Amino acid sequence: MNISELKEVLLNNVPVDVIKFIAREHQLTYSGSNKGEVVEDLIRDAQTNDKVEILRSIASQYQFAGRTSIDWYESDEDIEFRRCEETIIEKYSTDIFVFGRVRPELDKDPKLIYVNADEEEQQILLMFAYNGPIRRILVDYEPRVDNPTYFDYVIIKFNPFTVESRASFNMSKKLINSCKDILSLDEVQLSRVEIIGDDQISILKTKLGAELQLARHQSLVGDYDWIEVLADPETGDLSQSEHYLQELATSPSKRKIFVFEFNYSFGYSEKVTLEVNTENGRFWFRSAVGEEAIRYVLQKVRETVNSEGSLIT
Repeated sequence: MNISELKEVLLNNVPVDVIKFIAREHQLTYSGSNKGEVVEDLIRDAQTNDKVEILRSIASQYQFAGRTSIDWYESDEDIEFRRCEETIIEKYSTDIFVFGRVRPELDKDPKLIYVNADEEEQQILLMFAYNGPIRRILVDYEPRVDNPTYFDYVIIKFNPFTVESRASFNMSKKLINSCKDILSLDEVQLSRVEIIGDDQISILKTKLGAELQLARHQSLVGDYDWIEVLADPETGDLSQSEHYLQELATSPSKRKIFVFEFNYSFGYSEKVTLEVNTENGRFWFRSAVGEEAIRYVLQKVRETVNSEGSLIT
C-alpha cells in the first residue's frame, strides 16, 4: 500500500476515533481539526519518524471492512490456497492481481476485476463490479441519465474453506455462484452458515455478551402488523425491560440490533453494532468495524451453529 492509497483508506475507511487513538498510542502528532487535515498530519509525521507501517497495519484492518452486510458459506472439503490462486491465474493471468488492468464489459451481473492473494494471511480477496439501475441526475443543472457502476467484495478464507460475501442479500447469491465458477468449484458443496429464529439468536447474543438495542416483532394483537421498539437510553438493553419481555419478546421477530464491546489486538476498544435478520440469518455491521471484529462474530456464529448441531444449510 503506497502513501497515496494509505491516505485514501485512512480518510474513507478508518473511523476518526481509531485514527486519533493510534496517534496517541504511538506519539504521532497532528494539528488539524477535520479528518482530512488529521490524516495528512499523521502520515507526514509517520514518514518522518519511520512509523508508516503502523498506519498501514491499521488501514488494512478497515480497507475492505467497515459498515457492511455479510454472508458466510463453508465447505468441509480440503481446498488449498495454492489451488485457488493457480486456478485464478489460469483463467485471468497475473493481470488480475494489478488493479485497473482487467476491465471487462460490465452489465447487471458481477464481473471479477481485481484479486489480492495473501498467502501469509491465507486469504484471497476478489473484487467484483457491476452496473446498477439507471437513474436521472443533474450535471450543472443539465438533465442526464446515469448508469452507475458498483463494486463488492468476496473474501476466501481457508482451514476451514470459507467464502465471505460482503454485499446485499440478492447480490451475495450472484457473487457466490461467480466464485464457484471462477475457482472451478462446481462439484463442491458450499453450505450457508446461518442462524435463524429467536432461540438461536439468543444463544448468539449471550456468546457476544451483547445488549439488545432494537427489535422488530410481529404483533399478535391489535391492528399492527409489525412493532419495532428501541431500548431506553438509560438501560440500553431491551432484554432488561419487563414490559418488553412480557408484551413482545414471546412473539416472532424479524430483526434485532445488538451492541457489544470488542477489543482489538492493537489496543482499541469500541462498541460494535450488529443487525441480525432473524428470518433469513443475514448479518449487517451497522457500525464501521475492522477485520478482527468480523472474524470474532464469525467465530461466535460457528460456536452457536455447532451448539445447535444442524443450522448449516
